[in-house]
Amino acid sequence: MILLFKVIKTGAVDILPPVEIDKSINLKKDIGNQDTLNEEHFNFIEKELKKIQNIQNKIIEKAHIEAENILEEAHMKASQIEKEAEKSGYDVGFKKGFEEGIKKGNFETSKIIDEAKKIKEEILIERSKLYDEYESDMVHIIIDCVEKLIDINMEDNNDLIINLIKKGMENYEASDKVIVRVCEKDYDYCIKNKEKIIKNIKFVDDINFVKDLSLKKGDCVINTPYGMINSGVLVQINTLKEILEGVLNEQ
Repeated sequence: MILLFKVIKTGAVDILPPVEIDKSINLKKDIGNQDTLNEEHFNFIEKELKKIQNIQNKIIEKAHIEAENILEEAHMKASQIEKEAEKSGYDVGFKKGFEEGIKKGNFETSKIIDEAKKIKEEILIERSKLYDEYESDMVHIIIDCVEKLIDINMEDNNDLIINLIKKGMENYEASDKVIVRVCEKDYDYCIKNKEKIIKNIKFVDDINFVKDLSLKKGDCVINTPYGMINSGVLVQINTLKEILEGVLNEQ
């Protein structure tokens, strides 16, 4: 908790504006064109982000109000010191007393200004800590939400596995027959839509689907003569994590 001292109103003290969350991360763009998240799901994520922003802004607003109160009190104190200095001048001898009063007032004012600077530094430090703390929470909330929403869509949207296969083979340029391993739940749907998949993939004449009991729904492993391509949903989620965590680590 910041300890607030008495300060004088001066241009040396700046009150910080509310924190704005960086919204440069475009989830729809980063996830791709897999249509795994609908508008309702993105609205849910945006609500979570707004909660974090409201917490940050409330803390900054509180610091703003406290600092304003201190500045007002310090201003009143400075006026009082000046009046006392003037009164002391009349009682002891106007010139000598006034100079001593001003000297005392300047000393007290200097102390108050130093305390104000310390408060400003503390607010900056707290602001930085607050931003770092909630930025990290924001990234992890986004990742958790995306994982849950993708899990929901995998159950409701069978075309997801089709899109994953297309995505994994979009840069594959060969006429060889390829083997695609999928989970038991996705196997029948892939067989049924085999021609649909081949039609949308260049340079591939045939696809041999293999049921792999070790894979989960949404997993997709493509075997070619040139190597293996893993384009499953777990890989997509991990890629998203790396993107978001990379942005976080750059701050």
